[in-house]
Amino acid sequence: PIRLAAMHVCYPPSFFSVIFSVIKIFLGEKLRKRVRNQGSKNVPAKLAEFGLTEDILPEQLSGKIKMDLEKWIEERKAAGK
Repeated sequence: PIRLAAMHVCYPPSFFSVIFSVIKIFLGEKLRKRVRNQGSKNVPAKLAEFGLTEDILPEQLSGKIKMDLEKWIEERKAAGK
């Protein structure tokens, strides 16, 4: 089981708002409040309001963490997971 404290949707496609409006109907009230659509303007500043500073964000979100997805996948495969 996973306990979701918050989920920030950053740079969503234009149709996300429409689809999410429908999905929200089926979510509980607590979960609806925990999902936040940050849009595509000034995302780093919006995330900083929640304590998500550039020190802990990946480069794709204007942060300082360099993520190599291909390397991570290869490491996971090598570990048998």
